[in-house]
Amino acid sequence: MTTGERKQLLFQRLMAVNDERLLEDIEALLNNRCPDDVLYFFS
Repeated sequence: MTTGERKQLLFQRLMAVNDERLLEDIEALLNNRCPDDVLYFFS
């Protein structure tokens, strides 16, 4: 799976989820990645 595919899958999951707790978990995972990855996901 390419980075672009992972990004698309992440956005699909974010749009399908209204559970704030799960969104917080996803945000925490992103914060644990290197800053360049975080900037990529939110650019």
